[in-house]
Amino acid sequence: AMNSMVKLVTNKRGGTGNVNSISYRISRNVHQRRKGDLVDRGANGGVKGEGLRTMSVIPNLWVDLSGLDNHTLSKTKIGTCGGVVQTQRGPVLLVFHRYALLDRGRTIHSSVQLEAGGNIVDDRSIEFGGQQNVVTHDGYR
Repeated sequence: AMNSMVKLVTNKRGGTGNVNSISYRISRNVHQRRKGDLVDRGANGGVKGEGLRTMSVIPNLWVDLSGLDNHTLSKTKIGTCGGVVQTQRGPVLLVFHRYALLDRGRTIHSSVQLEAGGNIVDDRSIEFGGQQNVVTHDGYR
């Protein structure tokens, strides 16, 4: 899959000085009419879609998203979001930090970001022996 760059830009003063940037990489995905979020092995940062709720926004922190539907979205806010999911133990609130707050389409989770948090990501197709699920560090699936 072709990769696109997502650039994280922060301005600690709220003005034009001391700007730091980090690059996020996300893959272009073929659009499918399925429910649920996407897990992208090529992404190194998450993008919130319409299925999650914004919990907080980090002031003066944003990303420029490019490559999604061949569009560029400048200055997308960064923050914390969450949503309730059904697990083998019942409903659980999942909270995701430092996600681009796009607020439309499907949420894109970064396998790398989830694994860095101690979760196990099995994103292999069920047709090839995978489970297509995430197991949290405390055993929720």
